[in-house]
Amino acid sequence: MGEELERMHPRVYTNISRQLSRAPFGELEDSDMAPMLLNLVAKDLFRSSITWGKIISIFAVCGGFAIDCVRQGHFDYLQCLIDGLAEIIEDDLVYWLIDNGGWLGLSQHIRPRVGEFTFLGWLTLFVTISAGAYMVSNVCRRIGGQLYSLLF
Repeated sequence: MGEELERMHPRVYTNISRQLSRAPFGELEDSDMAPMLLNLVAKDLFRSSITWGKIISIFAVCGGFAIDCVRQGHFDYLQCLIDGLAEIIEDDLVYWLIDNGGWLGLSQHIRPRVGEFTFLGWLTLFVTISAGAYMVSNVCRRIGGQLYSLLF
């Protein structure tokens, strides 16, 4: 789902620090800047409602920030970014996640719903059972005929 978001909106999820920072070229000046900007994005994103799509989106934004940190040579900022995302989950998302089945609720949300059999499903089942019964009866008839001829 995240890859699909990034593919559909590449400009949104690339060069995140350049889009949000006022520093020249989006340079992250200290380790607290990326988590702070991520928190601001999350507050704005979750202001009206929380959905699975928005949760995936904030992870994609965090991934964009992580790429920016690496490109700028700030590998030590990554742990602060991870801590910032954990803080967002704890402060803003934990109750919503619990109410919506936890992280497993996401897999239930994106999994196609399995309904009852359709007409085609019932027809396929009927044809399969009928063909199986026909084959079993033919095998029994041949075996029975051969056994009868051997015995009598």
